[in-house]
Amino acid sequence: MSKELKYNEGLVQAILAQYVSIKLKIRHFFCNLYSLYDNSFELDFLYFDRNKFINECEVKVSKQDALVNEFNKTEKHNRLASGDSSCPNKFWIVCPPDIVPTADLLPDYCGLKHVLRDKYGVHKIKIIRKAPLIHDNIKYTPSDFFQKVYYQLSKYQSKWFSDKMADFDSRLKDSKLIASKPKRKRKKRTYRKLGDKSLSAGLPKRRKKK
Repeated sequence: MSKELKYNEGLVQAILAQYVSIKLKIRHFFCNLYSLYDNSFELDFLYFDRNKFINECEVKVSKQDALVNEFNKTEKHNRLASGDSSCPNKFWIVCPPDIVPTADLLPDYCGLKHVLRDKYGVHKIKIIRKAPLIHDNIKYTPSDFFQKVYYQLSKYQSKWFSDKMADFDSRLKDSKLIASKPKRKRKKRTYRKLGDKSLSAGLPKRRKKK
């Protein structure tokens, strides 16, 4: 295995999932959600610890993203610093060691975890600084949070499907693959009178007796 392995967000999320499920023995974890901060910011990785506290893990794989772009999200980090109840209970930065080498570069409310590989090439998570408790409000139980996520997912899927179908129909019409049905001309009906009764002209005429 190459020593020059470059981490991407998906790989770090997979390593976190393995760490949380096997090392911490926790079953409830989620990726890429908009379910906290009043649905304002995307969560890279989230899990419930044994105290039912929500831990958010912000995955960083570049120095620019970690130390500049992340902390330009002033609204998010103002909420974290003030202990807003819409925030997770704990907040972590998870990255390779060369991205954020020491926790001194991070605010006090941030914990730091490094993604490492041992001499056998096995990926590991090492805690550099424990994340402090931002607030102790338990807003969701794992089951309630799962229902919230499932509801959001079902809404997204319904909207995605309806948008795709509408786009598909419009492209078919534009490409003239759907032929518009010609309007069927209705034949005018004529009537002939037989006594006081009106019958359809399509009926056979009576033959005259010889």
